[in-house]
Amino acid sequence: MKRTLVEILAGLAVLVLMASFHQRLARLNADAQEVKELRGLVEQTSRRLAAEPGIDAMRTELLAKVDERVAELERRVADATRSAKDASFLKAEVEQARRTAATIKAEIERDVSRTRELVQTYADELRLRTENATQNAERDRAEIEKLNGIVLPNPDQLTSDLLLPAVQLNGQDTVGSGTLIRSYQDAATGKVENWVLTAYHVVRNILTDSPESQRDGIAVTLYDPSGKVETRGELVAFDKDLDSALLRLKSDRLFSHVARVLPRDQGEHIQVWTDIYAIGCPLGNDPIPTRGSIASKQNVLNGTNYWMINAPTYYGNSGGGIFLAESRVLIGVFSKIYTHGRGNPVVIPHMGLCTPIQSIYEWLDREKLGHLIETPVPMPDPAAPGKGPGRSGVSAAGDACAACATRWPVRARSRGPTPRSPRLDDRGARDTRRAARGSRRPPVRWTAPRRRTRALAWDCRARRTSPPSRTARRPDPGAARGPRS
Repeated sequence: MKRTLVEILAGLAVLVLMASFHQRLARLNADAQEVKELRGLVEQTSRRLAAEPGIDAMRTELLAKVDERVAELERRVADATRSAKDASFLKAEVEQARRTAATIKAEIERDVSRTRELVQTYADELRLRTENATQNAERDRAEIEKLNGIVLPNPDQLTSDLLLPAVQLNGQDTVGSGTLIRSYQDAATGKVENWVLTAYHVVRNILTDSPESQRDGIAVTLYDPSGKVETRGELVAFDKDLDSALLRLKSDRLFSHVARVLPRDQGEHIQVWTDIYAIGCPLGNDPIPTRGSIASKQNVLNGTNYWMINAPTYYGNSGGGIFLAESRVLIGVFSKIYTHGRGNPVVIPHMGLCTPIQSIYEWLDREKLGHLIETPVPMPDPAAPGKGPGRSGVSAAGDACAACATRWPVRARSRGPTPRSPRLDDRGARDTRRAARGSRRPPVRWTAPRRRTRALAWDCRARRTSPPSRTARRPDPGAARGPRS
């Protein structure tokens, strides 16, 4: 803007000077023509005066006028000369103004360029801060949602992630739990495969007391949002020492609610005080959750290390999943519980033992089946979870109530060398079947050194008595009180 005003003023000044100069030149040309005419007139007059008498006076007068006129013209020429000098000076001034305007223009362009760069720098910094603020806001929002999920968990989401993947294993006198860890269609064969992780002693007991299970497979109940699904499962792999078993279901149906398993490299982050959920089917009920935490990570029994949890558990929880409360991923399989006393040992629900998921990873790798839990399973959509399992899906006179009323645990007698023997031999299984038929054989006492508190495996066998007496609800005093697997 400044440069434009300077150029306009300089142009106007040049125009004015040139117009004045041309005007004065025109006047000089007119005066020169007039002088020429006067000279011609003087010459003509002189010739006339020479020819006529008395012309001298007229000539003198005429010469005086001519002298005056010439003097005036000389004055005008001098003025014109001075005006020409002024025009040259003004022209030089205009040139200087132009150079000044060019310099100002260059400075203005540099200032504009610097200002533009500065504005761009501020804009980039503002955009970067805005992006950082947006990322921080999203991270804070995610943390808030995460905290909300921990403090105020969504019941539908909990049902979808924890209860719906749970399954119930049923035998003639045994009930246990399991977790559906994989449901997919094999791309090579086109067959649907469903895999359930559970405790070995549950499978062993069902196969022992149910000939039908040995022939047709273990009865498995799955809990789909549309209702219960009854099917059969076959034992594919097991580890007695680890008390873990893997079943393949005889079903061509895909199930959308599958448990997510903790990745291998994250097991070390689980510490004592970590909040967990224990999911199982105690006493033959539909899956129920109990909440607690990891109480201990070092509980070695017969060379196998277990984690202790303080979430309340009972008969029927065996084989059920142990999940992290925060991320709802599977971190273990429930295996054993502690009892106290000798004559009528008391079950301690808040002292249970579970097999860590790291040990299960190692076992499945040895069995060449590690891919079944390595593949990540997508989280179900919490927007439309189905109706969760529970008593509301069964009438008061249904199987669930009957199971709850009659399936009371009878622990098998064991003749192992110590109360902490993890194996149940054939003689113990025979005595268990005799106890299930209602044998009144006197209880066999332990001959091993006394231990006031011992770990007990979940057998969940039931006497078929209706209604059960108050005495029938107690564990058999002759049952083994060592950890079973």
